[in-house]
Amino acid sequence: MNNPDLRHPLPHSIVDIGVNLMHRSFQQDREQVVERALSNRVTPLVITGTNLRSSGEAARYAGRYPGKLYATAGVHPHDAKHCNEDILAQLKELAALPQVSGEASICGSWCG
Repeated sequence: MNNPDLRHPLPHSIVDIGVNLMHRSFQQDREQVVERALSNRVTPLVITGTNLRSSGEAARYAGRYPGKLYATAGVHPHDAKHCNEDILAQLKELAALPQVSGEASICGSWCG
């Protein structure tokens, strides 16, 4: 926005609960995306973990920004067929980290 009076029209921050920040499309500008969000009072950002690998990446990245970035540890319905007790145990360990929240997805239209 060019008008400085409109830059922060809300008296509070905006929470983004579904940031796919670990996706490869953000590989080149991930830091800039986070800095832009924070400078525009979009905080906290919650990075979505969709399987064990992405949940771990999200947790590590969120740990770099305490109190500003958080992550989910979970399995997207598209990856549910690969989920097993070992993966659930590892996700539970991730969910114990202070920057991570466990997430359960409702199957919705993805279920057969």
